[in-house]
Amino acid sequence: ASVEKSVKQLGTRHTSYGVAPKDYNAFSAALLWALEQSLGDSFTDEVKTAWVEAFGQLAKQMKAATK
Repeated sequence: ASVEKSVKQLGTRHTSYGVAPKDYNAFSAALLWALEQSLGDSFTDEVKTAWVEAFGQLAKQMKAATK
C-alpha cells in the first residue's frame, strides 16, 4: 500500500476512535514539547520547523480522509 493510502486509513481509524480535527493541534503541541524535553539542545529551530512541517502534512492528509 502507498504511504498516502496508509495515512488516509490512519485518519479514518482515528476518527472512529473519537479524534476530532481540533485534537490534532493539541497532539502537535504535546509532540513538540516531548521532543524539546527529550532532545534538549539538539532541538534547534531547524529541527522544530521540520517536525512542524512533517506533522502538519501528516495531519492534513489524515483529516482530509474524514471528509
